[in-house]
Amino acid sequence: MQDLNEFEWEQGETCFVEFFPGLFSKVTYLSSDSPYLDSVLLRIHQDDPICLDLEWKPDLDQTNHEVSIFQFATSTETLVIKHPLGTPNRSLLHFLNTHKFIGKATVFDRQKLHDKFGETLHIDLEDIEQTRLRPRGLSLNFNIMVDQFAGTPTIPFKDKHQ
Repeated sequence: MQDLNEFEWEQGETCFVEFFPGLFSKVTYLSSDSPYLDSVLLRIHQDDPICLDLEWKPDLDQTNHEVSIFQFATSTETLVIKHPLGTPNRSLLHFLNTHKFIGKATVFDRQKLHDKFGETLHIDLEDIEQTRLRPRGLSLNFNIMVDQFAGTPTIPFKDKHQ
């Protein structure tokens, strides 16, 4: 097994990652300005729930930093899309506007998406914390949820060293 801190992932590259023992998942990393973005997004079908997670530089200094990483995951594939600062990608906007997504604790994600795409964004994003977890008294802790619903992962998902 290769240490993730030493792994160099090239944009456009697809790898098979062992998130759970013996189960390998297809993960593709690319940039939103990649000529392959449209074809990669077409691989994600609406009949499979699409999980959405976003990353951005922390807004610690009163600066409103833009979304820089979009992560889409289904039962068969994960896409990690780097988005440069500035003009939002139209293909990504179309994808967000034409699919249904689920996420957890999405208040800040929604705000960051609207900051990035403005009034042209009309995303259908279910916050499972509000609709499924809290109403059933289930844990909101990500690592506990992983263990409860999927089993023990090969490595911790929320490893602060990665």
